[in-house]
Amino acid sequence: MTDGRSVRVRLSYADCDPAGIIYYGAWFPIMERLLLDWFFRGGFRFDTILAELGAAPVTRSTSCDYLAPARVYDEVEVALAVESIGASSYRLGFVMTRVGDLRLLARASISCVYVADGRAVALPAAVRSYLETALV
Repeated sequence: MTDGRSVRVRLSYADCDPAGIIYYGAWFPIMERLLLDWFFRGGFRFDTILAELGAAPVTRSTSCDYLAPARVYDEVEVALAVESIGASSYRLGFVMTRVGDLRLLARASISCVYVADGRAVALPAAVRSYLETALV
């Protein structure tokens, strides 16, 4: 993908447990980095979004299904897609694929809700429009 919705990483020892298999929580920082960069490419900075749009996203839920082991030195592509858009929320889906053999390693999702003053609010129009560009 050339639209900023995927990233390739080589797994390091820091990503893996003592057996050399990816630690279950290691996918989440990679997903966070990808989604942060994708939103940044669209003109959204999470450190200023509250001041600029009057609301900010908060994570409501996360999940990850581990389908096959990944090991240190594996090159992995992590791809992002918008799975759903609601009135005040959205869900991003992620797939992790080993580059060498195209083996699907994991599927994950992150659901976020836009909040202002501690309450859910409607998605800002600009955010909704950007999310729609990657809706599957």
